[in-house]
Amino acid sequence: HNNSQKSFRKIFAFIIGKGKTTRRDIQKYTDYSWSSVSSVVSVLINNGYVIETDSINGGVGRNASYIVPNGDKYVCIGLDINSTGFSLSVIGIDGSIKYGASYPYSIQTKEFVMDTIFKAIDDAIAFIGESYNLVSIGISCQGIVDNTHSIFTRFHFCDDFSNVNLKEI
Repeated sequence: HNNSQKSFRKIFAFIIGKGKTTRRDIQKYTDYSWSSVSSVVSVLINNGYVIETDSINGGVGRNASYIVPNGDKYVCIGLDINSTGFSLSVIGIDGSIKYGASYPYSIQTKEFVMDTIFKAIDDAIAFIGESYNLVSIGISCQGIVDNTHSIFTRFHFCDDFSNVNLKEI
């Protein structure tokens, strides 16, 4: 079970990283058997995480097709927090930008910054609605972050903004 999850993650991450690839390229990268690659890719296609597109003539045997991430179904939210405000984007897993907004502010209090962040996330989730499936939220912060515990330890532009657990956002 653990190896199966590892295979799925490795193959899916490769597809997202490449943006457009073939089963043969996946096999070369992962060194997995052809049947393992085909099995994982079939599950990813059946669940809508990736789609098959554009047949290409490989010369011998069946024509290969490209496998691409399905950015029309699965999205991520990205936040970039800094001293003058922050920006938020909804991005398809294929890298396409679906929605973007900026939230400028003058740093006031931790409560104000957190309320603004939550409003922005609520706006993004309202945009996503029933049209997309949210896969993850990523946060980039200007300040000091404890990566081991996902704690935003200090935001030097706001004195009371410290020890914020990013997982709770």
